[in-house]
Amino acid sequence: MLSRLGEESIARIRDRSYMESWKDQSGNLRGSIGYGVVINGILVKQGGCDRSYGTEGGAEGRKNGKEFIRQIAAKHTQNTGFALILVAGMDYATYVEDMENKDVLNSTALTIYGKLQEETLKAEQKLVKVIERKY
Repeated sequence: MLSRLGEESIARIRDRSYMESWKDQSGNLRGSIGYGVVINGILVKQGGCDRSYGTEGGAEGRKNGKEFIRQIAAKHTQNTGFALILVAGMDYATYVEDMENKDVLNSTALTIYGKLQEETLKAEQKLVKVIERKY
């Protein structure tokens, strides 16, 4: 479920026109968009940070995005449970959102949070039905 939500997030962020998001120049910001899934402190899945954009192809962004996912995942090594990490690996992503009033991650993070709550509730309801049938 977390991998699917990560992939949906990446598609939602990357596949918007510059009118809906921001205009690519170097391609680094759009290329740095990625996600990671952490289970019991281990990074088990990493996605995104894999396409070329803009005039320079976004190579620096792809590298930074992957590294940022690893850095955040490393902070979860003592945790149990699951985590979905969503990143924009360029340090100016917040500037683009705040100063240029463009949407990089904010709306997607809110959307994914809502979907995660819905899917968790559905999974919990299915589990309760299975348990009730057994007992």
